[in-house]
Amino acid sequence: MPSRKIEDQLALLSALRPSSVKAAAADVIRRSLAANVGLVVARAANKCAELGLADMIPDLLASFDRMFGSATKSDAAKLDPQCWAKKAIVDALVALDYRGAGPFMRGATYFQMEAVWGESVDTAAGLRGACLLALAASPEITRLDLLRFYVDRLPDPDKTVRREILRALEQVGGADCALLVRMKARLGDKEPEVIGQAFESILHLEGEQGVVFVGEFLASADPDIRSEAALALALARLPTAVARVIEAWERTNDPTILRAIGLSRLPEAFDCLIQVIETGSSRDCEAALKALEPHLISDAEQAIAERRVPESLRERVDKALAKRNAFE
Repeated sequence: MPSRKIEDQLALLSALRPSSVKAAAADVIRRSLAANVGLVVARAANKCAELGLADMIPDLLASFDRMFGSATKSDAAKLDPQCWAKKAIVDALVALDYRGAGPFMRGATYFQMEAVWGESVDTAAGLRGACLLALAASPEITRLDLLRFYVDRLPDPDKTVRREILRALEQVGGADCALLVRMKARLGDKEPEVIGQAFESILHLEGEQGVVFVGEFLASADPDIRSEAALALALARLPTAVARVIEAWERTNDPTILRAIGLSRLPEAFDCLIQVIETGSSRDCEAALKALEPHLISDAEQAIAERRVPESLRERVDKALAKRNAFE
């Protein structure tokens, strides 16, 4: 397809709006899904989702199959570089509440190697992650087979895919999924953010039980793991979780833990930060001010009015702001 024709096709798709005549829009999208240009197919898939065209699911599935290229995959990268079309189609299928397992199983195991700066790089990680997450809602695969599949895919070389599997286990839910996520947290990962996702998923799956488990990692010798545990506990916004993070700060004086405390937005978290500002060293004071900064706009009154800081802390916030100004 000549470049000018591609631009015209993309412009035509971009012009479609929810107010467009459904039959006319469907005709444009159907022709675009049949194109052999991944970017055009991706844009058409996006429009299917935007316009809620569930009738286009058969066309999306046919296009998805075609974007994998021939049996040898030698032309897949030319048809669909960066897996733009395949990923957009998966996103559209999910948005249109398609729950068949077949396409998602195929995408979840797919790798597409492309030449990038003289190296061969896999560009299908986003596709795999999206498919693994989509499988969590499919009734066409038994729970046991689904969990087996997730366990088999968990060593994926891409950290994004590993994180999506943990998110998928969280969506499936249940004690068995919580145990699998716990095991991943115990076994570790070369990327701290993967373990951070495990912590977050455990807290969602187990609540207070998860607080005890994740709290153990606040004593990790690895500062990145300590930081991920503190962040997950703070964002859980459970009083017991925040109490553990505050205890960890008092034990370690780790500035990264202070930043996590600030994210919880609970009154006891603000109280802790302001106490550090009032009584801590200049280094600790600076770290606490940085943690408090997102919740303090231009003045304390506005911050309190918008409930970013509890009104009960009004006087102490004023003093904290004055002390910040003294350091500047």
